[in-house]
Amino acid sequence: MRIATIMLTLMLAPAVPVLAAVEDAPAPPRSAAREGATESLAGDGAEIAFRVYGEDRASALVFVHGWSCDSRYWHAQVDAFTATHLVVTVDLAGHGVSSSGERTEWSMASFGADVAAVVEALALERVVLVGHSMGGPIVLEAARRLGPRVVGVVGVDTWRDAAVRRTAEQSEAMVEPFRKDFAGQTAAFVDRNFFVESSEPRLRRWIVEDMAEAPPDVAVPSLLGLLQFDHAAALTDLKVPIVAINASTVPTDAAALAALYAGLRVLEIDEAGHFPMMERPAQFNSLLSRVLEDWTAPAP
Repeated sequence: MRIATIMLTLMLAPAVPVLAAVEDAPAPPRSAAREGATESLAGDGAEIAFRVYGEDRASALVFVHGWSCDSRYWHAQVDAFTATHLVVTVDLAGHGVSSSGERTEWSMASFGADVAAVVEALALERVVLVGHSMGGPIVLEAARRLGPRVVGVVGVDTWRDAAVRRTAEQSEAMVEPFRKDFAGQTAAFVDRNFFVESSEPRLRRWIVEDMAEAPPDVAVPSLLGLLQFDHAAALTDLKVPIVAINASTVPTDAAALAALYAGLRVLEIDEAGHFPMMERPAQFNSLLSRVLEDWTAPAP
């Protein structure tokens, strides 16, 4: 463990990031967290905050949030998996309580370096990386860095357009409305696209308001980095099992994903929007548990 770059608070600490209180925020886990921070491997001085739950296990689950979100979006998974795995949640650079350092390249590779730094700081040897939305490309980049430490990758409502390559001009045009009015555009976009009719109104309102309050100087270039991400190049370098757990509301082109990465499986959750781990936590946790059974059995 790199003691010089890790500041682990071994005392039991609240599992809630120190952020402004937001009405209807997800209930914090019952499990106590050991909080820490480490410098990103991106080399830009960003300090990456993380929380560790549970005791040492044969394998660890590292949960990575999506665009303009933070580790609170995984609260419904923490208690469900601490009995069987060491659970780690991460705030990416510029999100939650993590700093931005001197970061100017808000690419998926830079965020992948954030995740890899946490895995290395904790000296984790067998990890499953779980990434939601933008976290999907990020965990692919983290897996490229971490090599044989990674025993599997799970994407959550992500990789739908993995076969699409956008030009710089197309990506810039998609980002431009967010540059002009980030809070307003984000709130409208999230509310219009990320939920279904059965979505719980209080949770929906909280997510819309929370994402709209993200710092534009982080969110806008991160969105551009996401739109420019080359899934095919990242997948070419990997040799681990990969599963996507996506909401069925928007169809996933499983054939296109399989063409990019042989054996990539898609599991679907019905009656959920873009946040199935929050909207249908019991169903999501059951699916993830089934996926993990084969991946994380102790090595002989």
